Amino acid sequence: MEIGCGSAYVITSLALLLGKESSGSSYIATDINPHVVRVTLETLEAHGCHAEVVNTNIASGLENRQNRCVDVMAVNLPYVPTPEEEVGCHGIASACTGGENGRRVIVRILPVADKLLSDKGWLYLLTLTANNPV
Repeated sequence: MEIGCGSAYVITSLALLLGKESSGSSYIATDINPHVVRVTLETLEAHGCHAEVVNTNIASGLENRQNRCVDVMAVNLPYVPTPEEEVGCHGIASACTGGENGRRVIVRILPVADKLLSDKGWLYLLTLTANNPV
């Protein structure tokens, strides 16, 4: 699963790397931007890959269906420190706005990841030093 799939590079790479060796694998990508969802579908198709691509905020609507079923979750976009009022805006600006310390979206992702990840699941979350990840 990729949260905030952007250009679809990560989810497509995962599908290409893991899909050849893992039968029964399925892939999900989410993004709040409907234009990104369209581009993600095009990128996946261009590489002969398939993923369920959902236009949603983080993983809203998937929590019950995917509860404890995700083995790999990637959040590849760093959330940068921005004024609080920019968080939740639309368009390209919504891709990386994180509010004070860039953590406003990160703290919303962590409980979702905790609910979705399987017992053997891994979360790969790209952070910046400004996010105070420790």
